[in-house]
Amino acid sequence: FQALDRARDFEGFLRGILDERPGDADARLALARHLAARSETDAAVLELRRVLDTNPGHVEGQLALGRLLLETGRDADARKAYAELLESLSTSGDRVRRPGWEEE
Repeated sequence: FQALDRARDFEGFLRGILDERPGDADARLALARHLAARSETDAAVLELRRVLDTNPGHVEGQLALGRLLLETGRDADARKAYAELLESLSTSGDRVRRPGWEEE
């Protein structure tokens, strides 16, 4: 029961942040991941779409959405999400960099 209480407290904490700062992509992404971990897939997808509505080029949000859709058997939606990610990356002029990768 304590774990359930902690999960509710964490969700409440994140929702409190979002009440004050609805555009906080990090808090919304954390909420989406929390909901997905609790098998609340539809709610998680909704939160991920909200991340992308307020932050269209949010790579981590786009990846998380594609992954969640793929994991839940929504292959066509996952392909669309990944296609949007690729389009976003190709039109932004930005490069995704990982620690340790050298600039070319």
